[in-house]
Amino acid sequence: MDFNDALAGAGDFGVYQKLLILLLVVPSGALCALVYFTQYFIILIPDNYSCKLQVPPDDLLAASNMTLEALRQLALPPDPNRGGDPSRCHMYDVNLTDLLVTGVGEANASWAMVPCKDGWDYEFGNLYSTIATELNMVCDQDELSYYVQAFFYAGTSIGSVAFGFIADRYGRKPSIILSYALAWLSGIVSSFMTNLFAFMILRFLVGMCIIPLSEDPYVLSLEYIGPRWRTVPIVLWSASYIVFSMVCPWLAYGIRNWTYLSIVTSMPLVMVVVLIKFVPESASWLLTRGRHDDAVMYLRRVAHFNKKEIPENIELKIAQNKRKGANKKVTFLDLFRTPRIRKHSILMLCAWFITYCCYHTNVYNTSFLGTNVYLSYTL
Repeated sequence: MDFNDALAGAGDFGVYQKLLILLLVVPSGALCALVYFTQYFIILIPDNYSCKLQVPPDDLLAASNMTLEALRQLALPPDPNRGGDPSRCHMYDVNLTDLLVTGVGEANASWAMVPCKDGWDYEFGNLYSTIATELNMVCDQDELSYYVQAFFYAGTSIGSVAFGFIADRYGRKPSIILSYALAWLSGIVSSFMTNLFAFMILRFLVGMCIIPLSEDPYVLSLEYIGPRWRTVPIVLWSASYIVFSMVCPWLAYGIRNWTYLSIVTSMPLVMVVVLIKFVPESASWLLTRGRHDDAVMYLRRVAHFNKKEIPENIELKIAQNKRKGANKKVTFLDLFRTPRIRKHSILMLCAWFITYCCYHTNVYNTSFLGTNVYLSYTL
C-alpha cells in the first residue's frame, strides 16, 4: 500500500486540500509577484536628468532676461549622442553668476567640461524618487543599478539551492516559514537603507527567498493532492501570480515612493505567524524520513477535515512499506546515476536555465521600451 492509496482513503481533493490551496498556494503566487516586481520599481531611473546647477539669484536671472531652460543651455554642453540636447553627465566648468554679471549669454565650445559636480536634477514625470535616484546611479555610476540587480538574481540562484536543501533535509514547513520570515525582514529593513552595500546585501537576501516563496507552498499542496487533481494548485498559483504581477505596477504608480512601496509589498509576508501554527508538514516527506507516526497524524487530520476515515490496517501497511526503504540515502548525485535519469536531468536543467534567462531578461528590459513603464509591465 503506497502513500497515494492512503491519501485517497483520507480524501485526495476534499475540504482540506481546498483550504490548503486557498490559504497557502494562492497567497504565495500573489506575494511572490509583489516581492519580485517591487525589485524593478524601486530602482527605476527617469530618462530625463541633468547636472544640478548653482542657479544665480532670481533678481540676476530677471535682469539678464534668462530663463531656467536658457540657463541649462548655457551651462550644459551639447551631447552628440543625444542629438545635440544638453548633456546629462557633463557641465561647463564655469561660474554662472559671473557669466550673467558680465553679460555672457551664450556658451563657448572652448570652455572646459567637467562631470556633474553637485549631483543631478531629475524630471520624474510619471515616475518618482527611487533608491537609484537617491544614490545617483547615473552617468559614470550607472553600473550600480546593474550590480543591485545582479545581487538580487544571485540571491535567487543561491536561494533555490539553499532552500531546496532545507526543504529536503529539514522539511517543507521549515523552508516555507524561513523564506517568508527572511523575505519579510529583509524587505522591510531594505526600505530604510541608503547605504548601497547594505541595500544590496538585503536585496540579495530577498532574492534568496523568491524561489521558495513561489515553489515550496504549491509543492507542499501537491503532496497532499491526488494525481488527477494536481494541475489545480499550479493553475491557481499561476493565475494569482499573473493578476498580482499586473497589480504591482499600479501599486507603484499610486504609492509613488520607493520606501513605502517596499514596505507595502513586504508587510503581507507577516502571515508567516499564521503559517507557523496551521501549515502542515508534508506527510510523504515524513514517511521518507521514517517518521511514520507523524505522517499518520497528518493523514488523520486530512481525513477529519474531509469527513473520511483511514482504517488501521492501511496505516500499518504504509509504515511497513516505507520502513523497507527508510534507511536509503538519496543525494543530488542520484539525478545523474543512470543514463536515462541523467539525460532527463540535464535536459530539464538546460530547459529551465534558458526559460529563466529569457523570462527575467524580458521582464528587466521592459523598463527600456520607451513607453509608459506601468502599462508596459502590465502588458
